[in-house]
Amino acid sequence: MNVCFRAKATFTMLLLTMSMQSLYGESNVTYFAPTHPDACSEKKTAPTPVIIPEPKVEITSPPPPPMIQKESDRDNDGIVDSNDQCPDTPKGYKVDTKGCPSSVTLHLNFASNSSILPASAESDIATLTKFMEENPAATMSIIGHTDSSGAKAKNQTLSENRANALGSRLIQNSIASDRIKISGKGSSEPIVSNKTPEGRAQNRRIQILIR
Repeated sequence: MNVCFRAKATFTMLLLTMSMQSLYGESNVTYFAPTHPDACSEKKTAPTPVIIPEPKVEITSPPPPPMIQKESDRDNDGIVDSNDQCPDTPKGYKVDTKGCPSSVTLHLNFASNSSILPASAESDIATLTKFMEENPAATMSIIGHTDSSGAKAKNQTLSENRANALGSRLIQNSIASDRIKISGKGSSEPIVSNKTPEGRAQNRRIQILIR
């Protein structure tokens, strides 16, 4: 039994006693009652407010743009590998839209008035031989050129001899002769001015057209 219940019981008994004493004329009794009858009332506590947190809005940065992978061009001829029908074109060769060699110019540094292949040409000759071996359907036209020194007729013969010198070397390297055509242009098609020794050296050249 809690305190509040006992207090209420006592208060009830006092009221009952007072009523009886009133009946029997007993008025000299001192009565005590709770000063605050509602003291025993259960205190109502204010409900704790429920705080609903606001939903967090996550700010996300936009996804990065997809990376566009650049197509490879392993022989660096300007034609991507997916479109390149000749993906191993040697460096320096001009190619067609299919990526296959169309021409190459070899500056073989012929000595003036000479058709002897210089030793410095061996690397270019080896590259050309390998290309012809790897592409058995390819044919070539070898065109010799000279600088402007000397008579035109002599230069014409000299240019043909230079083209023939390279053709003979390729035949020696097992390239079939029917895949090679020889001609000369003399001094009629210079690529730079013949006024300087450097210019004349560049004009002493062999041009190769590949088909």
